[in-house]
Amino acid sequence: MNFLTDELDYEECDKEINKNDINYFRNIWLAYDDFWHKNKYDKSKYKYVKTAPRSPNTKYGKINDFYRRCYLILETNEYYYPLDNYIKIKKRKRTLTNLEHIIIKNSGNGKRQSDVQDIVKNAKFSKTYMTNVMKNAVIGVEKIKEKKILLPNEKLFVNMDDCFISSLFNNKKQKNRIRTISANKGTDLEKSTKSRNVLKDKKITYMKTKNGERIKRQELIDKIYDFLDLQFIYNKSSLVFIGDGAPWIKTSAKKENIPYVIDRHHAFKALKKGFIFNRKVDNKKLTNAYNLFINGKYYLLLDFLKVNNIDEKIYKYFKNNKEGIINQKENWNQGVCAESDVSHLVKSLKGYGAKIYNDKVLNNLLLINSARINKLNLLL
Repeated sequence: MNFLTDELDYEECDKEINKNDINYFRNIWLAYDDFWHKNKYDKSKYKYVKTAPRSPNTKYGKINDFYRRCYLILETNEYYYPLDNYIKIKKRKRTLTNLEHIIIKNSGNGKRQSDVQDIVKNAKFSKTYMTNVMKNAVIGVEKIKEKKILLPNEKLFVNMDDCFISSLFNNKKQKNRIRTISANKGTDLEKSTKSRNVLKDKKITYMKTKNGERIKRQELIDKIYDFLDLQFIYNKSSLVFIGDGAPWIKTSAKKENIPYVIDRHHAFKALKKGFIFNRKVDNKKLTNAYNLFINGKYYLLLDFLKVNNIDEKIYKYFKNNKEGIINQKENWNQGVCAESDVSHLVKSLKGYGAKIYNDKVLNNLLLINSARINKLNLLL
């Protein structure tokens, strides 16, 4: 083990610990403490004071009755523990920073707290401790190294959707709106299979506000362009906005003179609800309506819905989305669904643990999930 770097190589430890027991960890630590005392102890800067106990918790288990040297920094009159610095354990903490990083990196994305506990089961930490780690975590995300280039014949699909999730802010329940904004270059034909559609160069961001707080249109548009400019090299003429038919998406597309397409998932869901008669779905009529929809036959679809006495709210939903329906027939339209973004970014958090999160925990989980989707490393 190389002690000159003053930083424990945990990857090397992982390899060695499989061959040995936890005492390998203890022996490495003691060896470093001796090394520092013999080779780096400068009596003009430090004064040896005592040996002090520690019982640190590691991913391999707890190390009990462990002692290391303590020094006094002469210039500042503060205590200094070289070994604590080497193994990366914070003052008054019982858990290695390495173990906290494992908890943070494995949280979210559908993993329950018990799933994370199983990953490092020897550590035997509680769910309350995990929540505190996530609450106090300071997380950064690495900068984007290379922008994705859009070819002249490619489209950049911008999906938008809203969902709602609660959190605890100052011990009071607060409902939050999460507005997801994602971009992709359509279906990746090389990676897609018959059962799984993979999107090419998919990237995501989001806006989080308290429910009831209005997101101004220009604020949304600025967010979209800032996000796209950071991720892609593109022409505005390549953009297509996709959504569930909400007015804020349509008006944003109209203001920016960008084609708008209604999300097929939401359209099919509305049609299916409209063609339920006597608690059964009329699949024949549903298929006919859906075919009219995906072929962009706006007026024929409205006539078909009216003839079949579809609920007035459902009829208005399609009547008010003329452009979103007509653009279904365009060759560039791939029927990409915005609902999956909500599922991957927000709804997957439902499996993590508590039914309601502390607001700081929610913020960190959203940050972790968005970094994972964007394939960016966390900076901890």
